[in-house]
Amino acid sequence: MVLGLIGGDIRRSRPLVERYPTAGQAVGHAPDTLKLGPTIHFYVGKTFQGAREDLVPVAQDPGRTWLTHRPDEFQAVSSPFGALMTSSTQEVIDKFLTEHKLLGTSRFMGRARHLTCDSVICGAP
Repeated sequence: MVLGLIGGDIRRSRPLVERYPTAGQAVGHAPDTLKLGPTIHFYVGKTFQGAREDLVPVAQDPGRTWLTHRPDEFQAVSSPFGALMTSSTQEVIDKFLTEHKLLGTSRFMGRARHLTCDSVICGAP
């Protein structure tokens, strides 16, 4: 299953994730075939602060629907349990690992945001 985490707190997805194995088995899928992967917007900058500074103008652009506009919403969605992965390389890795522990994910599909080619690292740990 691909779980679209496009906003809010990723912990809110836990009840759905807990029902997934039962639903899959009810229609004949073996438990070991039921994989879970989120799809998330992410941006990795050279530093924690740099990544956020790069994205703040984008987040405040009303023409962009993939980010919230208010600073408090942006802070919440980019927090450790927020659905937007934006930070330095290590902090994004830590967030991947938190998500894996919390939701039991076995794969990741990210939508990378390219603001400048030399400041973006795309991919999963």
